[in-house]
Amino acid sequence: MKNIFLAFITTITLSATYAQVGINADNSVPHSSSMLDVKSTTKAFYPPRMTTAQKNAIASVQVGATVFDITLNQLSYYNGSAWVAAAGGGLTLPYSQTQSQFTGYDGGLFKVTNSNPNGDAVALNGTITGTDGFAIRAMATNTTGFNTGAIYATNSSTNSNGYGISGSHAGGGTGVTGSSISGIGVSGNSTTSIGISANGQTMGVQATSISGAGVSGQVLGANGFGVIGIANGAFSTGARGESSDSDGKGVYGYATGTRGIGVRGFSALKTGVQAESNNGIGLYASSVNNYAIITGNGNVGIGVSDPTTILDVKSRIRIRHGAETSGVYFDGTGNTYKSFIGMETDNLFGIYGFNGAGWSVKMDNTTGELLASKGLSIGGGSKIGKIIRYSINWNISNVSANSFIEATFEVPDAQTGDQVMVNAVGNLAPMVIGNCYVVLPGYVSIFFVNNSNVDVDPPMLTYNFTLIR
Repeated sequence: MKNIFLAFITTITLSATYAQVGINADNSVPHSSSMLDVKSTTKAFYPPRMTTAQKNAIASVQVGATVFDITLNQLSYYNGSAWVAAAGGGLTLPYSQTQSQFTGYDGGLFKVTNSNPNGDAVALNGTITGTDGFAIRAMATNTTGFNTGAIYATNSSTNSNGYGISGSHAGGGTGVTGSSISGIGVSGNSTTSIGISANGQTMGVQATSISGAGVSGQVLGANGFGVIGIANGAFSTGARGESSDSDGKGVYGYATGTRGIGVRGFSALKTGVQAESNNGIGLYASSVNNYAIITGNGNVGIGVSDPTTILDVKSRIRIRHGAETSGVYFDGTGNTYKSFIGMETDNLFGIYGFNGAGWSVKMDNTTGELLASKGLSIGGGSKIGKIIRYSINWNISNVSANSFIEATFEVPDAQTGDQVMVNAVGNLAPMVIGNCYVVLPGYVSIFFVNNSNVDVDPPMLTYNFTLIR
């Protein structure tokens, strides 16, 4: 024991010459950069060991003070304001620390890198074993910055593999869920590929927003898609939108470009877009200055599954009035109005010509009368301008045998030159109606011819006049 003590004193004494302290068993000189150099291959260094209460009771503690906290079972050091766990020790949970530091997109207060280039690697793994909770929860409370995000994930792969954020659920739950009170639940951006990609047996992506957008897809390039939904199953749906509010929209597509597409559906063999509604609107389209619905080279079928024309409608079509009466316009080759078929007024239905013809053929809905105000050409012959029908009861006088008489009837609206046809409703016996013509405006004369050998006096009969002008 005396020899060991003398060697220890000698070592300290020699080391003190250099204003350094070395503790060893081989009398080696302390390293030039150290004030205290403890060297051993069989013994350990023990800092002061004490409880948390004893540690906190140290008076006038200075920055760098180090002890081993036997209450927390960790090496602790004093950072000038508080005792914290030394690096390399296990974290005592729950762990909380606040730091104010700008790190940029590639920095971060907590940064974990897994550089394994082979196979599947995980940088951060969180697990929940209870019934409720979040494996990883992030919250951004800064309301001033435009690019504030609770979670920011980047995939720097130069090919199409990998995901910025990947969420999966082994049961029937949701892989990734995003919610927002007045903003966007989930936002995904991609320069050349897909902003958000999610696979699920029930739903690929479910996003809920109180007053904002559940899913917002935005394309900045020329040929991208804001939201793309792919369904490989027989009865599956690529993208589904549902709204329970009376004024809500299940799927809302908005394009600000001159030829952009708000919502686009494509199918090689079946249905590109299917819209259904129990009590509301299955498909609603509107446009301020352009087309509400536009088709390419395909046909549109309403009530039919195999349209053979550009518009194929089953059963009846109803056209309602708006600010003007209802009807259909027909264009010429120059895309200008040529004709219109529809309602002139609430009681008149007809055909209208835009090249000066105006309303031509019309029908009165209350009487069924057909009006041809511009004339009527039948079989390419002379044009009929007007047809007048008129009936009158008349009792002609006695006509002697082998003679004739001329009777004049008052027929309103008859004009000289009208073609006149007449027939009697009843029996004229052996008499025949000979020539009939408009003798004066408003009057028609008829010759009654008796070719028999006896006098004939027909009873009062009804005579129907037809005047063609």
